[in-house]
Amino acid sequence: MKKPLVIAFGSQAKGRATATSDFDFAVFSGGPLSLSERTDIGESLSKKLNINEDKIDIVDLYSVSPLLKFEVAKKGKLVEGEMFDFIRFKVRALKEYEDTAKFRRLRERIMMKDHVA
Repeated sequence: MKKPLVIAFGSQAKGRATATSDFDFAVFSGGPLSLSERTDIGESLSKKLNINEDKIDIVDLYSVSPLLKFEVAKKGKLVEGEMFDFIRFKVRALKEYEDTAKFRRLRERIMMKDHVA
């Protein structure tokens, strides 16, 4: 991947934003983002989209749960990067989500059992 993927998600991407909503962006670069990379991406998005930097939240997709990756893949909108890389990310996110489904179901059963007891 030549350029990191920047994907809008959350209320702004869904068209359900309010005046106080922030702008959620997920970034996938194939490895963890450094603080300076996060800052650079935030500044770039602020200038490009004319958004106050304080309203921008950056999520590093390298270090989030399969559930969040799946949600970003399913509902996110590509802002920067190559469409081919975005499609590859979506496929990987779906596979990781499916591969971890049994663990989510087990956790739900344990939580329900603890709640009932």
